[in-house]
Amino acid sequence: MTGKGAYGLTYLPEGFSFGEMQDLDSQKIVTYFSGTKFISFAQAYNVITQADTENADKVEQIKINDSEGLLVVKGKLTSVIWNIGDTLFTVLGDCSTEELINIANGIKPVI
Repeated sequence: MTGKGAYGLTYLPEGFSFGEMQDLDSQKIVTYFSGTKFISFAQAYNVITQADTENADKVEQIKINDSEGLLVVKGKLTSVIWNIGDTLFTVLGDCSTEELINIANGIKPVI
């Protein structure tokens, strides 16, 4: 992901490697895999923040760098959602909550 306003990961857990990238109109999604496990990183522009918290096992307000974020755990899936300006970020995966928070805290501008 390059270009103005593009962000990328500076941390990825051991064993994960690039799988695929989708570049949609207002959203970019990059997915990484390690065997059957996955981590998906999405950034979307000018969208309303929505988090699926229905029937969640855990919903918690967290801090991602200087931004307020939301941690949602539903079964084996964990997501971290936060905004920087008008950009919405989501890190979703089936690895540990700590790993996903570390990934989210390591997201930096590419440029």
